[in-house]
Amino acid sequence: MLKLLKTLRAQSGMTQQEVAHRLGITRQAYSNYEAGLREPDYGTLCALADLFDCTADRLMGRPEAGGCARIPILGTVKGGFDRLAQQEYEGYEPADVAAPDEYFFLRVTGDSMAPQIQEGDLALVHSQDTIRSGQLGVVLLEDDEATLKRVVFSGKSVILQPFNSAYSPVVLHGESCRILGRVVRTIRQWP
Repeated sequence: MLKLLKTLRAQSGMTQQEVAHRLGITRQAYSNYEAGLREPDYGTLCALADLFDCTADRLMGRPEAGGCARIPILGTVKGGFDRLAQQEYEGYEPADVAAPDEYFFLRVTGDSMAPQIQEGDLALVHSQDTIRSGQLGVVLLEDDEATLKRVVFSGKSVILQPFNSAYSPVVLHGESCRILGRVVRTIRQWP
C-alpha cells in the first residue's frame, strides 16, 4: 500500500498537504501512511480509495475482481479557455476500473493545466453530475464549451481554477454550467 499511495498521489499531481487537506487530517499523519509508520483506519482507507478512484483492496495490495477494461476515447477537452471541445471517437484505451460503463477518456488540448496536465494527455473521467469542491472536473459551459479545471464552489459561485499561473481563474456567478464528470487520472502519452 505504501508505494502505491505515493504513486497514486504523484499521478494525481497532488502534494501530501493537498491530500491531507482533502482527507481532513494533518500532512504529518498522511506522510506517516506513505512512509509506512502508520496504517490508516477504515474510514481513512475508504476516503483514500475514493480520492484516488481505486478500491480499498487495491490500496492494501489485495487481488481485485475484474481487470483492465477498454474505455472509449470520446474526443477532446480543452485545458485552456479559448478552445471548443470536440466530440469525435478516437478508439479505446485500457483502464483498471470497477465499472467501465461509467468512464470515458478525453484528450486534453491547451496548456492551462500545465505542468501537471499537458496537451495530448488522456484524462480518464468518471461520468457524474456532481463533484466535491477542489476536485478536477470536466465542466460544460452554457455556450456548449467544455473545459477541464479544478472546480471550487464558493457560495453561489463556481470557480474554474487552472494549474498554470499564466491563466486566471474563471468565476461563474449564476451562469449555467454542468458537471460532466470527475477526472480521476491522466495518462501522459509520448509522441
